[in-house]
Amino acid sequence: MNRTLWAGTVLSVLAAAAGCASGPRDGGNVPRMMAADQEEEKGKEKPAAKSPAEAQKEAIGGCAGASIYLAFVLVGVTADAFEKGVYDAERVQAIMSEIKALGGVMKKQLKAIRGPALGKDDEQAVDNILLTLASLDDYADRLDQYTRKKGKEEADAFQEARKKTWEKVRTLLGIK
Repeated sequence: MNRTLWAGTVLSVLAAAAGCASGPRDGGNVPRMMAADQEEEKGKEKPAAKSPAEAQKEAIGGCAGASIYLAFVLVGVTADAFEKGVYDAERVQAIMSEIKALGGVMKKQLKAIRGPALGKDDEQAVDNILLTLASLDDYADRLDQYTRKKGKEEADAFQEARKKTWEKVRTLLGIK
């Protein structure tokens, strides 16, 4: 599958950041890892220049991927803060509402660019982003519900949504 929306260094930067979050590599220093990646690239032949349309698609995909990844992390960190008493239920609910609102804007914008002119592979990439955003909404909803009724059922539903959403995020971004 041609992954135009995920071409080039955007994916490697996101994967490097994800590697840091899931288990520090090289001391967890993303700038140092990026510098090392750039050093590796010096000896390689430069790829052909991208068309403006391809560069736009890459930017859209990179921004969408980064936003999704960071929103996933934010839900998890917010859940941790709630459990430790740093955030109360009202603050967590407000943060989850913001995450869902921003995701809603992204969904609307992605649906607006979807169509035959985009190309089959890129349309599929947009569909995958939209499915991941829907899963992210569910993840945020489950945390919101847990803050309202701190029961085992809600905790289990949140953990299940976390696992399901991480699988979608990991697949979307090509994280191993």
